Amino acid sequence: MRRNHLIEGQLRGALIIVVLAFILYSARWTFQYFQTSGGNSAFEFGDRNSGSLIVELSGDADNDGIYYLPHGTRLSGFLDKARINTEDLKETCQDHTLSTGDKVVIGVSSVGIEKMDVPTRLALDMPININDATVEDLILIPGIGLKTATAIIEFREKRGGFSHIDDLRGDGGVGRKKLEGIKKCLFVE
Repeated sequence: MRRNHLIEGQLRGALIIVVLAFILYSARWTFQYFQTSGGNSAFEFGDRNSGSLIVELSGDADNDGIYYLPHGTRLSGFLDKARINTEDLKETCQDHTLSTGDKVVIGVSSVGIEKMDVPTRLALDMPININDATVEDLILIPGIGLKTATAIIEFREKRGGFSHIDDLRGDGGVGRKKLEGIKKCLFVE
């Protein structure tokens, strides 16, 4: 009888510890959420599936990163929502609508728009422009090695550029099967 009483006490103690751990974890998470976002998100984040545009922010240590934004977001609105002080920057940046693959670079007294780096684009499952790609860029694509990348660049220079991805077939060093595998990683501009 005494043994059963001991086991029941141990079970109650374990249950109390689990409940307290859950309460502490929930309180910690809630505190961190309100501490970092003020209780609401500064951005109306989208996700890859909702068709949102993908923009990189660089040059502001507190806000650097990748942002999924609603289509039609303008540079000034993005900077305001990112809480970047634009008083000194307003004269140097022209407000325009951001596009997927843009990289907003914050300088000491200027704002610039560049294209995302190729490794970043590929990591985000975004295609790269075959007419701008280097050998180093192409070998980052699964299925393309140094030999194929070099052949593609040489063929591009010989042709003066590509007008369509299918131009890679044949003399471009890429067979039909390989082209189907890498097509999603490339576009022509």
